[in-house]
Amino acid sequence: MTIIKKWTVALSLISIGRFLWVSVTQVLYPVDLIFESPTWNTALLLHKGINIYSAQTYDAPPFNLNIYTPLYFVLVSFMPGFSHAPLAVGRMVSLFFALASAALLIVTTASRNRMQMGLIGVGWLFLFTPVLVNGAFFRMEFMALFFSACAVAALRRAPLNSKATAIAALFAFFSVMSKQTYIAAPVACFIYLLWSNLRQAFRFAALFCLFLGFSFFCFYQFIGEDFFWSILVAPRNPLRLDLFMSNLGYMFTPSFFVLVGLSAAACYGILRSAASRPGLLNAVYFLTSWTWLFASLGKIGATTNYFIEPLFASVWLLLTWIDAQEEHWQARPICRYALVLLPLALTADALITRNEPHYLRPPAQNTPERFQMIKREMESLNIPSSPRVLNLVLTTHSLSVGWDLYLNDPILYPVLWNTGTLSNRSLLAAIDDGYFDLIALPRGSRPRPEPRQLTPVQQVYQHVFDRYQLKSESTFAYYLPRNPRGR
Repeated sequence: MTIIKKWTVALSLISIGRFLWVSVTQVLYPVDLIFESPTWNTALLLHKGINIYSAQTYDAPPFNLNIYTPLYFVLVSFMPGFSHAPLAVGRMVSLFFALASAALLIVTTASRNRMQMGLIGVGWLFLFTPVLVNGAFFRMEFMALFFSACAVAALRRAPLNSKATAIAALFAFFSVMSKQTYIAAPVACFIYLLWSNLRQAFRFAALFCLFLGFSFFCFYQFIGEDFFWSILVAPRNPLRLDLFMSNLGYMFTPSFFVLVGLSAAACYGILRSAASRPGLLNAVYFLTSWTWLFASLGKIGATTNYFIEPLFASVWLLLTWIDAQEEHWQARPICRYALVLLPLALTADALITRNEPHYLRPPAQNTPERFQMIKREMESLNIPSSPRVLNLVLTTHSLSVGWDLYLNDPILYPVLWNTGTLSNRSLLAAIDDGYFDLIALPRGSRPRPEPRQLTPVQQVYQHVFDRYQLKSESTFAYYLPRNPRGR
């Protein structure tokens, strides 16, 4: 038994080491890994003092749309060294909160073998690709996750009093201000308090709403309605069943099914019995996180990073349940063997199969060499030294070569145009006015012979064909203004 435990911890340490290696590799990667530019550019604009929620930013040059609450961007843009290495700083902030969230799993483990069980839980969590590849990524998920977990942890500790409720409400507020979709923990805390202490439930709700209300009032006073449009209206993308199934299919691995199955069984056992506070609260958090995942996974723009919080909640619930069963299992060696053998087998399976995530080997279009080659192609067309380039094929290119980025999210903008949430008139006007020094389209792009019933994206292309002329075609089709205007 001791040997098996040692091997289990050893493999967990290998999994953790693999996570750290991947994270360091990503922090040092000199260009956009894969679609980091939307958040990267938002932090750059905020660092320059530009209102990242104003219509003058998202519906006029530079056409930068930010659909997230600001806490991550504020922290990253004011970090020392951001001016010199913004990409690395943004990734390191994410990595810090990923490691802090993992440490929270260990700290909240009540087992006599806290360090061993905590390391096994963290090692298991780091096996999953959404966690592994997003640890050091220029996004805010792990920051929101850490504050969500802190809100839950604040209510796990005895005694349950006004101070603990206030701390939980504050952390819940921070989680929503990091990313507004991280509502599973606040909802779980409120439901749990309704169940256990009605007075504290209303105190939690009042404080949480007070924090949100005051911050939103300040945003409204300084920014106006554009803030609410950006974080509440713009992200409401349509749901599609095919996207739901595609995102869910990425997770179909033995480790995933075992984790979900065991945590669901633990949740059922805890809810069926008169469980202690930590177990009941973690069970509710498990349910709210997975419910919210399934409600949003089919949204256009959703990716597997949506699984980060449910996976964390599942591992945390299992560790909490194991803590509660530890004395009961002392008399049942078979359960103790199963407890360590299962993570051992799954860890070995995940490490041996080596299903490397694509972030470890960025796509061929996201390499420094290719970015520099594209830059040379563009510069050969005698464009200005700091050009206004509208790249409708590869938006990750501009920031990676030191140029300003225009139209930061080529996925979301067309969705907003197609649904009528936002008009493309401002972009069409900028194209007609010759605002851009160069526009890159896919190779072979040509005008339609009889343009009828054009989609918003086709309208953009048609205006490029009308106002710009094809100058060169290599990696992309490069169009220059027919009548260049002076800067």
